[in-house]
Amino acid sequence: MNDITQKERDRRKDLVHCVRTTIRGILPIYDEDETSLMLDYHEFCLQISFSATHPLMVFTFAHTFKPPYDLKLMNNINKLNLLTVLGCHMLNGQAQCYSYRSTHWIESEISEARFNEMLERCYLDAICGFSQLSG
Repeated sequence: MNDITQKERDRRKDLVHCVRTTIRGILPIYDEDETSLMLDYHEFCLQISFSATHPLMVFTFAHTFKPPYDLKLMNNINKLNLLTVLGCHMLNGQAQCYSYRSTHWIESEISEARFNEMLERCYLDAICGFSQLSG
């Protein structure tokens, strides 16, 4: 981090701020903090997180998941992850939750159309994974 100039740090921080502002204008955010925006997106809880340091935007879709956690289910999630290029499917038996996480570099400002394209691609991966695991 020390080899990044202050000018570049400021540029990244401004870039993340612009992307957050764009998203706030598109989606019904119900909560936020310094790093994340939270909302309901179709049947999922969606958290969009940011790191200005890198700069990154992370989509995390979560849904309750209560089937028995067995070896077959774990093998199925491993197969899903082998086929998924942009993200990762996860199960948390203790929290009874399925989640899909996808990380994206923010290279420049993102238009509403580009953001919606990214969001829809991630949503389709999440819904595909969830439906395959839940039967």
